[in-house]
Amino acid sequence: VYTRWGRTGSKGQAQLAEFDDVHDATKFFEDKFHDKTGLTWATRSQPTKGNKYRYIEQDFEQKQGGYTAAKWQYWVDDGVDNKIDGWYDYDEEASKLVEQLFHEHAKNKASNIGGRSIDSGMYAYDVDLQRMIQTNVKHANRTQRRIRRHPVDADLDNSPPPALSSATDAASAPIITVSSSA
Repeated sequence: VYTRWGRTGSKGQAQLAEFDDVHDATKFFEDKFHDKTGLTWATRSQPTKGNKYRYIEQDFEQKQGGYTAAKWQYWVDDGVDNKIDGWYDYDEEASKLVEQLFHEHAKNKASNIGGRSIDSGMYAYDVDLQRMIQTNVKHANRTQRRIRRHPVDADLDNSPPPALSSATDAASAPIITVSSSA
């Protein structure tokens, strides 16, 4: 039985236990699941208990495809790093991580997935998939930028996104935390 638990985007922890009997393996898995979530396997879709881990339903078709159905982009309009106004691609790994979060968010809407951490590279962002914005959490100004999902088979123009609304509006939306070198 292979079990893995931890924050989304982190290596987390894993355990491999071998069994000769399927009933022993099942009991081991169910006990470990209960220990980590406070739920039984049969009640895994229920809200978690206390500070336990949450069960996240996966999109295994996308997972097997490496989360490459789309790439993610961010809008720059402030001349940072001498960039001209336009959409810029996340680096490949960060794009795959946000694509994974996008699919997990879509499959688990009822569980209101909130703050999620991913560490990769030198930048860290809070990503709001409902409002499609990222907020730089390592910069004192907490710079916000629009983001978009760009399906690989789609032709998207380079036109500007809608303007960001107020910071109060942004603070009320659920976020997903992502780090990137983009």
